[in-house]
Amino acid sequence: MEEIMKKILLFTLVFVFVLGTFNAFAQRGTSFEITPFAGYRLGGSFDVEGLDYANFDFKDGFTYGISLGFSVHENLQVEAMWSREETTLRGRLIAGPRDDLFKIFIDQYHLNFLYIYGDDSMKMRPFVLAGLGLTYFNPKPDISGETRFSFALGTGLKFYMGEHFGLRLQVKWVPTYINTKSAVFYDYWLGPFVVPVTQYMGQWEFTGGIIFRF
Repeated sequence: MEEIMKKILLFTLVFVFVLGTFNAFAQRGTSFEITPFAGYRLGGSFDVEGLDYANFDFKDGFTYGISLGFSVHENLQVEAMWSREETTLRGRLIAGPRDDLFKIFIDQYHLNFLYIYGDDSMKMRPFVLAGLGLTYFNPKPDISGETRFSFALGTGLKFYMGEHFGLRLQVKWVPTYINTKSAVFYDYWLGPFVVPVTQYMGQWEFTGGIIFRF
């Protein structure tokens, strides 16, 4: 329950921020976009120690979500985004096959920054994206979820079919923080010493959506 409250609070704060800033810029003719989207997300895996399993990964799966964005400049857009993948967690035994363990939702809550090339007179506008926020792993059985920091890098294309409608195609890479552990590093002159090693799980996502522009 605590994890659920954290993710609800985070997205509420981001949503309020986006709407508040939109209202502030509305007087200046700033555009506002709502984009429901759907697509496909590729797996992601991470190693574990001290268990019967050596590695966990997620099956590729269908993903969907929505983004709420506003333009602070002709070439800069800020958006709050939520997406969800329904997938299966799998574990690879240290000396054995890979097993399906249980169904799981992977929810991502990100604040994204888009740099959009060209100007408002163009119908087709490519963009690059950078975002950060949280990934929430929510198992379908009665198992507590986990929240981790994540960020995103991506690119895409917006195609405007009129003043209020358009299409958005996007591909992005989303690394999610898993843990930090200690490892021994040996230097020829200084000898062995312990260094922190951070593990991330990377996922690729391919989506398309309909733009509603106001």
